[in-house]
Amino acid sequence: MMLFRKNRNFLILITFLAASCGGTEELSPPDAEIPLGALKVRWSIENASGDVLNCEDVDVDTVDVAIGGSPISVDCKTGETTFEGLLPQRYPVVVQLMFGPVVLATGLGNGDVEPGETTEVDIVLEAERRNNDVGSIYLKWRIDDQPPARRCGELEALTLRVTAESSSIDPTLTADVACTDGEMTITNAKPGSYDLRLTLERPDGSKVVSLLTGNFRVVSAGTTNLGLLNFTTVLTGGGKIYAQYTISSSVATTDICDQLGAKEVRMSVRSIDVQTQSTRLEGTETSTCPKGYLSRDKLRTNLYLVQLELMDGFGIILTSSTVRDIPVTFGQTSTVSIDLVPER
Repeated sequence: MMLFRKNRNFLILITFLAASCGGTEELSPPDAEIPLGALKVRWSIENASGDVLNCEDVDVDTVDVAIGGSPISVDCKTGETTFEGLLPQRYPVVVQLMFGPVVLATGLGNGDVEPGETTEVDIVLEAERRNNDVGSIYLKWRIDDQPPARRCGELEALTLRVTAESSSIDPTLTADVACTDGEMTITNAKPGSYDLRLTLERPDGSKVVSLLTGNFRVVSAGTTNLGLLNFTTVLTGGGKIYAQYTISSSVATTDICDQLGAKEVRMSVRSIDVQTQSTRLEGTETSTCPKGYLSRDKLRTNLYLVQLELMDGFGIILTSSTVRDIPVTFGQTSTVSIDLVPER
């Protein structure tokens, strides 16, 4: 009986030990995901006296923000940006006010990111007001690569009107001068970035043509030179010259061209200056001899000279003929007939 009890106790002891060693506690797997956090960076601007300024006061469009890596560029006026999906740890915060490539002010701080939480860091940037002074904008223009004194009259363009696009620091900026002036300076321009639209207008206010300058910056007490701008009208509403030709009063056939050894016809188009009667080459066109015609389009309103040259396969001119004072107007085709008579 005693032996039986001992064995039973022994079995009970073993069962107790087995239960103790096996356990029921659930352990986290070694690759369990660590809860991430976020870091919100806010900035404000003050001068040396502690007066609060806004981004326009310091003439700044963007802020560079970094938390230990490469900076990101943020619109200054938003006042904040948030970095998400961050491991819990301390992050160095660097905020810089940017004037183009120039750093105007730098603010430093630290943010301790906690799992599942958004940590907020406030950075105060010290800078001084920059737009107490205004800037100016200088520009010159040509029309179809011609002097305004000439083209404005031909286009009936009276005024050059300047307006600021809505993306500009001051969208209310406007100015206008006579088209023939060829240059202008816009004063009292608020410092900052601009996109300007320049429009040539007729006396009744209708548009002749316009162009956009693209983005540029005006600085305090400085002059931004936009350089020479060119309005293009011939690409949007020019006239056309259509020159048809015959050879010795006959249709230019393959047989006739072969008999003469003629291979090509070249057309030169020249604009005529009505004041000096001098000419300027506007372009050339070439066709095979039997084609019978050539044309040139996208021409501005003016008088033109057309010269046709009949050439052999070596580029030697067999004969030529010229017609002057061909009028061309916008949206119209001027047709001219020319007879080429080679010497036999």
